[in-house]
Amino acid sequence: MTHRDFRSLAANMWAQRAQAELGAQARFRLLIEQLEDHGAHAKVTDLAKRAFVEEEDHAHLCAQIARDLGHSSGFAEVDESETSLQPQPSWRERESEADRLLCEVTLMCCITETINASLMNTIYAGAKDTPAKKIVHRILRDEVKHGQMGWGYLTSESQRRDCSLLSRYLGEMLEISVKDELFAPIPFEIQDAELVNFGVLPVSMRMDQFAETLTQVVIPGFEHFNVDSQGAKDWYRAKVS
Repeated sequence: MTHRDFRSLAANMWAQRAQAELGAQARFRLLIEQLEDHGAHAKVTDLAKRAFVEEEDHAHLCAQIARDLGHSSGFAEVDESETSLQPQPSWRERESEADRLLCEVTLMCCITETINASLMNTIYAGAKDTPAKKIVHRILRDEVKHGQMGWGYLTSESQRRDCSLLSRYLGEMLEISVKDELFAPIPFEIQDAELVNFGVLPVSMRMDQFAETLTQVVIPGFEHFNVDSQGAKDWYRAKVS
């Protein structure tokens, strides 16, 4: 691939990342409403509000890099029809507001943000000293905090009650959080390690990092709180088989 090809591919990936950050911001907005309705501790709600602001900041930072690399708008196009067809998570049918909130925090922070932080850390460690690396470090710092918010909330909840209900939803949460592209056949150009210098983790490296994070961080984290992780293991096994 030529240098121009790398820039174009990286621009598209940063635009996708910018759009994903806007999606994360929207999910934190809903999470804030749920936390306030439930009367959650002010510290937790404040952390979620800070995350909401940070996700918007991340989106604009990612979009700026995408534009610098040649993307027209900085944001990837969204297929609204595909989004509208996504089913509602099954845990939202639970009667207990506390249970629903626990599941939402677990999905958003313990799973999604923990995985994102791990991927960002790998990009940061492998990239050369460029403007993109500085942006990655800024996002990484915040994503770590967002993940810690979730594990802290789970710690607090587990001290008050049994949180094993999460076990039946772990596979569903991973299905929502992890995009199918991660497990799709990998085009040669998306595997090239040179992409790291543009702040993008090649898909093959991303798969390895995801597997390590899931099996060594996320799953053991749930098991620490006596949440049966078999659903997560079954989901992963089905994806890679």
